[in-house]
Parts: sequence; C-alpha cells; structure tokens
Amino acid sequence: MLMNVEMKPGPAAAMMDRPVEMQPLEKRRLQSYLAIMLGDIAMLLTAFVAAGYGYLGTDGAHLGLVLGQLLLPVFLTIALYNNAYSLQTLVEPAYGVRQAIVALLRLCCVIARGGFLRGI
Repeated sequence: MLMNVEMKPGPAAAMMDRPVEMQPLEKRRLQSYLAIMLGDIAMLLTAFVAAGYGYLGTDGAHLGLVLGQLLLPVFLTIALYNNAYSLQTLVEPAYGVRQAIVALLRLCCVIARGGFLRGI
C-alpha cells in the first residue's frame, strides 16, 4: 500500500502545480459558440423592439424590449436543449439556422400553452 508516498520532482509534479490550460482550438470553438449565442440574443431582442416600434411607436419599442428580455431565457434554454449551439452548427451553418427556427417555434408553443392554461 503506497498511500502517503512523497512525489518525486518530475513531469507529473510540474503538471499538478500549473493550472489546466485550454487548447487553442477548444478556446476558439467556445468563442464561436458564444458569438453564435450573442447573435441569436441580438436577433431576438431586435425583432421584438422592431415589432413593438412598428406597432406602437416608442412606447411599443420599450414594451418589446421588456417582452424580449422575458422570453430570452426560455428561448436560450430551448435552443441549448435543441443543439442549436453544437459542433455541427459550426460545420454546417444551415443546421444551426434550422435548430434556431425550431427553438422559436417551440417557444411559440410554450407561450400558447401558457396562455391556454391561464385562460387568456
């Protein structure tokens, strides 16, 4: 039983002292996922603000921004569950667009179901 054996200086000991670093490609991939997610956030908020402004003017733009912020977490949760931010999205952008559209459709279903259950 070698439980409390002192570790000799060597490559393994040196690796334990320094923090784990990400590979450059992995870091770039995560940055790409973040860029796609930020683009989706900007698209969703811009769409709500534009629709609100077109319908009610400046008051509608403010209301659209509030509604967009309320629906944003639900959209991102559905999009993450739907694999809209995956390696296949980086390789094939059309796949990511399809998955984002499916996430928007599912968001509409969630809103409709909530309205139905509430009796609106």
